[in-house]
Amino acid sequence: MEICRNCGEVEGTTRQRPDTPHHAEVICDECHGFIRWMPKPKNEEQRKKRPPYPKPEDLGIDYCQICLLPKDNLLTNETLATHHINGNARDRNRANFLVVCSACHAMIAYQRTYRMRHYLQSIGIYEETIKRYDIEEE
Repeated sequence: MEICRNCGEVEGTTRQRPDTPHHAEVICDECHGFIRWMPKPKNEEQRKKRPPYPKPEDLGIDYCQICLLPKDNLLTNETLATHHINGNARDRNRANFLVVCSACHAMIAYQRTYRMRHYLQSIGIYEETIKRYDIEEE
């Protein structure tokens, strides 16, 4: 059943959208507002359903393992989440999960994205300098 967020109607029409990566879109019959995208039928079979990530409660941890802030002391918009330590979402080994608060999870994402890029660029500059030094020595 389709429910339009604009007018609350439950009837929708499917319209093919070859100009997008989606198969089709569902449009409200009453207000002609967008309701949702429909995936390509062939992709449904190809998608493998992975089991959901364990929740912090499932792991028996009720605090952030980085900043040690208990769940009860989190701010209103913060939650505890599980994070893959090695970055591989397919690795479901218990040792690969870390329970972190929203702030620490954002910090981890920042470190992985920007600090790693800076580190790799620094290594590249260092390697170029060594190569130049080796050439000059010969």
